[in-house]
Amino acid sequence: MGIVVLLLVLIVLVKVYSKWLKGYKLREKLEWLPHVPGLPIIGNVLEFKGPTTVLNDVKRLMEKHGKLIVVDIGFKPHIICADYDFTEFVLSSQSFLNKSGDYLYLTNWLGTGLLTSDGSKWKKRRRLTTPAFHFSILESFIPSFEKNSDILLQKLDNLVGQEIDIYRYVTLFALDVIAGNIYYSKAFSNTAKNHFHSLNRSYYSGAAQASTSTDGLAPKGYS
Repeated sequence: MGIVVLLLVLIVLVKVYSKWLKGYKLREKLEWLPHVPGLPIIGNVLEFKGPTTVLNDVKRLMEKHGKLIVVDIGFKPHIICADYDFTEFVLSSQSFLNKSGDYLYLTNWLGTGLLTSDGSKWKKRRRLTTPAFHFSILESFIPSFEKNSDILLQKLDNLVGQEIDIYRYVTLFALDVIAGNIYYSKAFSNTAKNHFHSLNRSYYSGAAQASTSTDGLAPKGYS
């Protein structure tokens, strides 16, 4: 029994040490960045009060330590960045294509698509989707953005001075924009009382338009 307990303790210690060593090597590479002082083992965990205050906690740390800092969550260092030049450098780089290990949680759900894949697979799929984001295509969406933005602003104007959950209003705004630009239909989620029926009507309207526009194009035996 004593040997089993000893082996379990040894396994735990080896795993903890391997995680510490991995974090230590990564921190060495990030020595040129300012680090937020933390505690052994837990790092800067106590700097974050909870999931609803994360943005305020990050803002507080940046005001104190700068716009480009490193915080340790456990043994793992994380870069927090609000520096435009550094962000541009990372996003335009052809070297930083490998995803963080945090993306592995999404793999079983989404597979290895554009969001979760990396390396050559990401490059290939990104190249295929690039034409869909051409400026000439995006410009055609602007009228829908502007119209729905005006509706959103009107709703927010009526709520000045009140404390609201902005997520709900932005979500409905996004539904109208998506319905207008993908289904080429109006959802009226921003103004309708029953948002589900509104979106449902938009979907079937868009599907009907697509069906009408492709009528007669199906191969024989499939129409």
